[in-house]
Amino acid sequence: YFNRGIAASQAYVRRFGDKAPEDVPNRKAFEWLSRGLYEALEGFIRSCTPGRHALRIAAYEFNYEPFLQVVREVLDTGVDVRIVYDARKDNPKLRNRRAVAAAGLANVSFERTRPKSYISHNKFIVKLLDGQPKSVWTGGTNFSEGGIYGHSNVAHVVEEETIAATFLDYWNALSQDPEGTPLKN
Repeated sequence: YFNRGIAASQAYVRRFGDKAPEDVPNRKAFEWLSRGLYEALEGFIRSCTPGRHALRIAAYEFNYEPFLQVVREVLDTGVDVRIVYDARKDNPKLRNRRAVAAAGLANVSFERTRPKSYISHNKFIVKLLDGQPKSVWTGGTNFSEGGIYGHSNVAHVVEEETIAATFLDYWNALSQDPEGTPLKN
């Protein structure tokens, strides 16, 4: 899934004029900028069956309120959801922390705080079925308004169990908030 993002700025102006996306009626600018990326992301999450699916989310920016609400809705249905997000530096830690709290996701979230020297630039979601990793959403798209609509980004859904298992192993390591050295390999 490729969004249009900011790279489409001239096309955006021709289509919507000099209006911010939030000023375009019926969210049409957001829909155009997304080009199906956000809708696919939401569909990936909403396709979970309570009692059968689980989600493991790793994020650098995790603060797009509509997306966090979808995650909350799916959690409320009984899907097992766990989240690890970057919290090493005030940006994006403070926005992530506020958004996670506002969405009621703090009790299923873990902050990645170590090591301080670099960012935890993860952007993936592992989907498990009956405890087994089945697919992964990954790519360059942060779970933020800027990542979904503002920057030119891509997302991939990989439905390969071996790859999903590798991402799950990495998520499990991240959730322990280790120093950088154990993660390098």
